[in-house]
Amino acid sequence: MPRSLWLIPRILLAGFMIYGFLWVKSFPRTWDDAPAKQNPKPETGKKGDHDHQQGHKAKPKPPPADPEKVIVSIKTGATEAFDKLPSQLLLTDSKYLSNLLLFSDLEQDIGSFHLHDVLSDIPETHIANNTDFDLYRQQYEYWDLGLDVGALKSVPDPNPDWRTKGHNAAWALDKYKNLHMLQRAWDYRPSRHWYLFIDTDTYVSRRNLYEWLGQHDHTKPWYFGVPTQNPHFKDGDTYPFAHGGSGFILSGEALKRFAVDKAGIPGRWDKRIAKMWFGDYVTAAALHEELGLNITSSFPEFSGMKPSTIPYSAELWCGPVVALHHVRPEESCAMWQFEREREGKHSPMTFEELWKKFVKSEDLGAPREDWDNLSSDFSNVKWNIVFKKKDEKPKAKRSEAEEAGKEEPASDPDESFEACEKACAMHENCMQYSFSNSTAPNFNGNGETKCHLSSSFRVGSMREPDEIVSKKKPTIWRSWKSGWRRDRFELWAAQQKCGE
Repeated sequence: MPRSLWLIPRILLAGFMIYGFLWVKSFPRTWDDAPAKQNPKPETGKKGDHDHQQGHKAKPKPPPADPEKVIVSIKTGATEAFDKLPSQLLLTDSKYLSNLLLFSDLEQDIGSFHLHDVLSDIPETHIANNTDFDLYRQQYEYWDLGLDVGALKSVPDPNPDWRTKGHNAAWALDKYKNLHMLQRAWDYRPSRHWYLFIDTDTYVSRRNLYEWLGQHDHTKPWYFGVPTQNPHFKDGDTYPFAHGGSGFILSGEALKRFAVDKAGIPGRWDKRIAKMWFGDYVTAAALHEELGLNITSSFPEFSGMKPSTIPYSAELWCGPVVALHHVRPEESCAMWQFEREREGKHSPMTFEELWKKFVKSEDLGAPREDWDNLSSDFSNVKWNIVFKKKDEKPKAKRSEAEEAGKEEPASDPDESFEACEKACAMHENCMQYSFSNSTAPNFNGNGETKCHLSSSFRVGSMREPDEIVSKKKPTIWRSWKSGWRRDRFELWAAQQKCGE
């Protein structure tokens, strides 16, 4: 081959090398490791999705709170202490016992555990003529004589009114404990990072608690809880308070301001409490007036409910479970066992897991008589479907079959249980329904209805007929019947992808 032909490929090769060198030199000095842009995906609503889709690294997870810096206080009363408290103590890991405080209205011991009477701080001059304290004195008389203090739980409220219907004297006495309980918690365990206050029927997932607290700054004044505002009471107690049984938390800084910086708050409030409704509101009012501190919501992690009453829905589904309420001892034991079963998992226990473990196997295929699935309950306001506004004709969403003229429009959902059932079937977001034989409030735009539709899924519980007393109408007995669209909910649940 002539030498001139050998020169051609050499010249081309040299040209490519020079071009490549210049191309590399044009690279940026800093590197962008973000992935190539992709077609946008539908929003999932999960925290952090935006950062992930934009290629940003997620923020490092903060470490959990130090258990040695977290004080858990359980409030009880002498009439119930031996019924409910032992299971709490039995299910509390021994490594946490040194940071556990027990507050009551009688100085006594349960085994090696001491219950502190926080009412002993109230001067006799404040309680001498206060009939709310009749039970307090009677409890000590029974205790000194070796009688059954628990029998006093049947003593009625000495000052009953419409707000306290169904409550006993022990409930009326309870409201005087809260502020003294806060003071004692600091006195016995000062300068800790966090102070959690719960009832005897509250279940706490310690692991989830410490992880949740680790996300917050204990050096700031925090008052965490499930915001509650009674819908019936409109002449005074109008701002939200933390529901005590759901568990409420004060940061170390907040409790220091209460117990040290503004020392003497409980004593200044003792006389005022007699005219107030209950202890949870007393706590909120004192923190607001004395410290300018208002509640910050801890819902849904602190739900105030248990597996059978939780409103399973998108808002809760993938979230962690920190505290449950109204949990019977046997239910607490089941929760404790479930947490032991999943100890190897690195992720926190979620509401999805509670549904799969405790609710999914429930037979909800057929409606239940004398059963309330809480579709109209005040705790279900977020999920109660508005279909009938006050003084308006009912409006149910039209189904595709109805739009096509293949199906007759539903009748008034209030006409019968069957009409209510059909209204739920027509509404694509309806997961359950309940029917009361007389109109009942929904606490939303529906006004009072017989049919109650819900986009959440709740088991609820048996409910005997309620006696409804009215000044203008004859007394009636309101009964309940409930039904579920389990097929619809399970289809929704199968589409949820927690942790992805």
